[in-house]
Amino acid sequence: MSVRRLWIVVLLVGALGLATPPASAAPGGGNPAPQSGVVAQAAGEVAYGYAFDRRGTTYADYAEFQRVVRETLDDRRGWWRAGVSLSVDPARARFTVVLASPAVVESASPVCSRAYSCRVGNTVYLNDERWRTGARPWRAGLDDYRRYVVNHEVGHWLGMGHYDCPGSGALAPVMQQQSISMQQCRENAWPVGFEVAEVARKHGSTVRSRSDAVAVTGTDGQLWLRSAQDPGWFPYGGRLVGTPTVVRGPAEVYLLGPGADGNVWIRSQSRGWWPFGPDGTRCTGPSAVGIGSTLTVACQGGDGALWVAKGSMGSQQGAELPRAAGGWRSLGGSIRHGVAVAAFRPDPGSPFRARYVAVGADDRPWTRTDLEGWQLFSGHRCGGAVAAAEYFQALACTDPDTGALRAWHFPSGTRGALLGGRTTGRPGVSVDRAGVAEFYAVGTDGAVYVTRRHPDGWTDRFRPFGGQARHGVAATWFG
Repeated sequence: MSVRRLWIVVLLVGALGLATPPASAAPGGGNPAPQSGVVAQAAGEVAYGYAFDRRGTTYADYAEFQRVVRETLDDRRGWWRAGVSLSVDPARARFTVVLASPAVVESASPVCSRAYSCRVGNTVYLNDERWRTGARPWRAGLDDYRRYVVNHEVGHWLGMGHYDCPGSGALAPVMQQQSISMQQCRENAWPVGFEVAEVARKHGSTVRSRSDAVAVTGTDGQLWLRSAQDPGWFPYGGRLVGTPTVVRGPAEVYLLGPGADGNVWIRSQSRGWWPFGPDGTRCTGPSAVGIGSTLTVACQGGDGALWVAKGSMGSQQGAELPRAAGGWRSLGGSIRHGVAVAAFRPDPGSPFRARYVAVGADDRPWTRTDLEGWQLFSGHRCGGAVAAAEYFQALACTDPDTGALRAWHFPSGTRGALLGGRTTGRPGVSVDRAGVAEFYAVGTDGAVYVTRRHPDGWTDRFRPFGGQARHGVAATWFG
């Protein structure tokens, strides 16, 4: 079963809840493999067709032009996030994207200039000269400039006006006139949070969630899994005593969690629960990440130190489950609340490696790698376990004084800010390609909640995600 088919399964079981689940299997027994189905079009979505044209004397490669426009408007970082689907459909086109000479653009309307692109009515004119050469204020490369100008001018067709730079060093709104001036903002080719929300409001659509996988230990002690896009939870059995972990492997999803015997238990979509470590393993607060074909599992050992084990993930669905190859090894430290592990690159272009984060005896988060020792990550205090996004773009924990969620979100420059709410247990964190973070948490009422933070710093309010959970939440992104 593919990763995408998992989300189909989750959608089909929509009516299942965490409070009244069916009987679960004990660790080692597993559940039968779920069945596949068909997903209907999501509610709250609007769809528009568009066509292509070329006018005047142009020099850009027209086939490449169409490819870039199509890919940009299909991209999940774009207006798709506002619940708007844009596809090439000349027979039912609502607007036309035109590769136009500067003279054609200038003659389209008195408000248009031969120096820039322009939207007039249902025609989006993309200036051939700008397409080939970019714009002087834009320093982020021609490919990204082309994506920016597509999203900007189509944004006008969607009803958006211009916005100014919100502040020095901030991410520019895509509707800022970045071809003319960056206004001390950073170049940005994609709509930011408030622009997405505004287009959704204008078109009566719903801001889309991403393909996150969210896992919790239910009130019955078994693992439950849900996609952020789907309404229901699906039970995966087990008897867990802490927060689970969900990892995407090369061929299928792996689910891990701490069993009552102290060991870390693992299962996949097709295989039932099995102990990851040898008999006698004692692990608290385990976390895991997949890097290539290697599954890295980290936890707090019985001595309070960080312990790590690694196993090999199969390349085909139904392969043998990963096991702790060579057993566990200690990386030292004095951990209070469990550990998080994520993938990171020490330098651009270098291979991904594992990075560990844990709350120390001083209640502050510390970090280390397999090769480098412990270093203080932040002076902020954490009243529970810290969680990290799969690629170390965001972290979160609960503030010990207020119970609010404290977040680090590197795309927006957020470092230890309080996002509000009153949470318990380990939070869950996922970050998509656009740098948008989802923070999941269990409230004091035992319900699961979610909030979103965008690279421009825009943050949603906490909203209910559904279900009842013990311990905490795990999340990862599958887009």
